[in-house]
Amino acid sequence: MLLLIGNTNFRLLWSGGLLIAIGTWTFVMVHGWLTLNVTDSSLWVGAATGAGGVGMVSLVGLGGVLADRLPRRRLVVASGLIRAAAAIFLAITIHADAVHLWQILGTSFLFGAAEAIRAPSYMALIVDIVGRERAIGANAANFAAMGVAGVLAPLIGAGIVSAWGLEWAYVFVVGAELVAAILLTGIKLPSAATLRRGLASGEPSAVRHESPWRSFKQGASYVFSTPRIRTLILMGLVGETFGWAHMSMLPVMARDVLGAGVSGLGYLQSASFAGFLISTLAMSSVRDIPYKGRFMVGGAAGFGLLLVAFAASRSLPLSVALLVAAYASGALYEVGLTTLIQTIVPDRMRGRVVSFQAFTWGINGVSGFYMGGLATLLGAPSAIVIGAGVMLVSLVRLAPGVSRIEEEGAGDEADRLVLD
Repeated sequence: MLLLIGNTNFRLLWSGGLLIAIGTWTFVMVHGWLTLNVTDSSLWVGAATGAGGVGMVSLVGLGGVLADRLPRRRLVVASGLIRAAAAIFLAITIHADAVHLWQILGTSFLFGAAEAIRAPSYMALIVDIVGRERAIGANAANFAAMGVAGVLAPLIGAGIVSAWGLEWAYVFVVGAELVAAILLTGIKLPSAATLRRGLASGEPSAVRHESPWRSFKQGASYVFSTPRIRTLILMGLVGETFGWAHMSMLPVMARDVLGAGVSGLGYLQSASFAGFLISTLAMSSVRDIPYKGRFMVGGAAGFGLLLVAFAASRSLPLSVALLVAAYASGALYEVGLTTLIQTIVPDRMRGRVVSFQAFTWGINGVSGFYMGGLATLLGAPSAIVIGAGVMLVSLVRLAPGVSRIEEEGAGDEADRLVLD
């Protein structure tokens, strides 16, 4: 967290990211609760999450191309304004008692589409600002912001809904996005970084003279032809598709399994991110961590096993404790994965390659469709167990290769690692 003291640009990026995350997690919680109240259906709760995933998956490739062609800070700000407009529209319809399922799904899609444009630029900006050598501390600090947001947002959201109604929670999301946009406009890359990273700062670059389609194909070719990048993206895809998929079912777990209302949902989501925050704060205080691959695999294994235990719990306090531990392990996995991807990839390819990681985040949203279907047929606990089980089985196959990934020669396209 020392970067927040010594680096003004990173402090602005981190503060903006914190507000973005608070708005995002508030939206996720109240949107799921709204869907459950409007439809009384686990299937549609999952579908609402899935619509956001479809929006992200549809445009994340474009987001990666734009991140390597246009000023990244401006892309981050513009996407936040789109999300603010979508949230205020839904707040108005709720206040007018005219909300329908298609509006819920449409707003989810717009939020996902805007995030598809924002995520590659935001993640690439981290290394633009701090450099590769401080990437793990910066990424941990960034995920710590997500942890702080995850703790605060559900409590804020539940309090707003209880006191004033659902529409005012969406108004709060609008405010968070607008203040974040103001903070992010203050970011200025240092002159040395400007010369070295023209893509982010507005300097001409060869990639700008290529067609967007050719630029995207080059990024895809690099991902699929570089074994260690391909393996890391696959690792992220498995985790997002099957492990983090449980998030769409938390409203159902809170109301129908644990017998808690919107306050119970707030406790589940808030306490779980307390575990995420503890891990990321610890990691943000170190300059580097050796054996990041093994570090990541251990976190993923603990995450999956603790999710299985959470699904079996019928006690709200025990469920809260298990989610704290699960998210602490999940943070180890996420920080290790993100840092490896960012530090291995060449500067000129970073936006496009990070967009493939962002694609996996979109798949996490799409997984709401199958989670909702499984929950309808078998119950939410069984759906979570199935997802976590598939993640653990896949990890057995991926772990040997991931744990041996060499981290020397980061950024060298010719560097290859042959995995068994």
